[in-house]
Amino acid sequence: MPATKHRLYRFWLSARHAFEQADPWLPWRVCTACEQPFRRHATAGHALCAWLCTSCTKHVAIAQRTVRCVQCALPLGPRPQAFGWTRCRHCKANPDPDLQALVCSDYSPPADDWIQTMKYRKGWGMVPMLADWLADQWRQDHRFAQNRDWTSCTLLPVPSSPGRLRQRGYNQAALLAKALGQRLNWRLNTDTLHKTEDTQSQAGLDKAGRLQNLQHVFRVVKPVQRLGTIALVDDVITTGATTAACVHALRRAGAQRILVMAICRTPE
Repeated sequence: MPATKHRLYRFWLSARHAFEQADPWLPWRVCTACEQPFRRHATAGHALCAWLCTSCTKHVAIAQRTVRCVQCALPLGPRPQAFGWTRCRHCKANPDPDLQALVCSDYSPPADDWIQTMKYRKGWGMVPMLADWLADQWRQDHRFAQNRDWTSCTLLPVPSSPGRLRQRGYNQAALLAKALGQRLNWRLNTDTLHKTEDTQSQAGLDKAGRLQNLQHVFRVVKPVQRLGTIALVDDVITTGATTAACVHALRRAGAQRILVMAICRTPE
């Protein structure tokens, strides 16, 4: 069954590519997010103008202006910004310059529905658009523009357990990482970081419960030193427990610089 779904996804990508080749001759498009028709020129100039209508593009533009903690991507309120903080109160107490985080938006409407469509409704059509969004967010972030340590990374998707992969048929983080690698010309590595156990669903658990749920389930099975800077990719950072467990496993194996990348971050 997973192989069949993978073939369907590849067929969809081929069909999408054929449609995009004809795009200059088509005055109307269908918004990938809300599925409403729109004129192409209405959102011209934005990185996602080929995917989104005017309304959805406005959300993207507003979300990209949010000031966030450089280490965990939580939004920084007016008071921390007034003091010139670049980290939230949690990360300020434990700063780690070799750990950076990058997200596109809070996990709130309409982005939360985009994620759920990709994750739970087999909405593979969202993957290229979300990858474009994340790649554009990286290009616009001044932290990475001229810093050689962060300009070329090896992409590691947050792995699914074998049972969850059989149940869902795909790992949405791996699909996102593959599409992101094509846009940024970064290497994709899916055989170094593994999730070795099926765990209780993280949905509904608080941070302490999530940390307990994820103890010792991520394992590095190949050397990581040769990978250089690692970009750890997931769809959503909720409490940070999953990414923290992955970072802990990678650091124990010898990884140094890690960039956590996700589409959304759940606010406190």
